[in-house]
Amino acid sequence: MEHLLHDIWFNFTHNLFKPLLRFLDLGFIIPLLKVKFEFPRVLSQSITL
Repeated sequence: MEHLLHDIWFNFTHNLFKPLLRFLDLGFIIPLLKVKFEFPRVLSQSITL
Protein backbone atom coordinates (compact mmCIF):
# COMPACT_ATOMS: atom_id res chain seq x y z
CA MET A 1 0.00 0.00 0.00
CA GLU A 2 2.82 2.38 0.88
CA HIS A 3 4.49 1.67 -2.46
CA LEU A 4 1.26 2.46 -4.30
CA LEU A 5 0.87 5.79 -2.48
CA HIS A 6 4.49 6.63 -3.26
CA ASP A 7 3.92 5.88 -6.96
CA ILE A 8 0.76 8.00 -7.05
CA TRP A 9 2.55 10.91 -5.35
CA PHE A 10 5.56 10.60 -7.68
CA ASN A 11 3.34 10.57 -10.78
CA PHE A 12 1.35 13.55 -9.50
CA THR A 13 4.43 15.66 -8.81
CA HIS A 14 6.23 14.53 -11.96
CA ASN A 15 3.27 15.38 -14.23
CA LEU A 16 2.14 18.44 -12.30
CA PHE A 17 2.50 20.90 -15.17
CA LYS A 18 1.25 18.78 -18.05
CA PRO A 19 -1.96 20.61 -19.03
CA LEU A 20 -3.87 17.69 -20.54
CA LEU A 21 -3.48 15.63 -17.38
CA ARG A 22 -4.51 18.59 -15.20
CA PHE A 23 -7.73 19.06 -17.19
CA LEU A 24 -8.45 15.34 -16.80
CA ASP A 25 -7.82 15.55 -13.06
CA LEU A 26 -10.01 18.64 -12.71
CA GLY A 27 -12.75 16.84 -14.61
CA PHE A 28 -12.80 14.22 -11.85
CA ILE A 29 -12.11 16.41 -8.84
CA ILE A 30 -14.58 19.26 -9.45
CA PRO A 31 -17.73 17.09 -9.44
CA LEU A 32 -16.49 15.09 -6.44
CA LEU A 33 -15.99 18.26 -4.41
CA LYS A 34 -19.27 19.70 -5.71
CA VAL A 35 -17.59 22.99 -6.59
CA LYS A 36 -19.53 25.36 -8.80
CA PHE A 37 -17.05 25.88 -11.63
CA GLU A 38 -17.76 27.68 -14.85
CA PHE A 39 -15.43 28.80 -17.62
CA PRO A 40 -15.59 32.48 -18.47
CA ARG A 41 -17.77 32.97 -21.55
CA VAL A 42 -14.95 34.45 -23.66
CA LEU A 43 -12.65 31.53 -22.85
CA SER A 44 -15.38 29.03 -23.65
CA GLN A 45 -16.08 30.65 -27.00
CA SER A 46 -12.40 30.76 -27.94
CA ILE A 47 -11.95 27.07 -27.12
CA THR A 48 -14.90 26.03 -29.26
CA LEU A 49 -13.67 28.02 -32.24
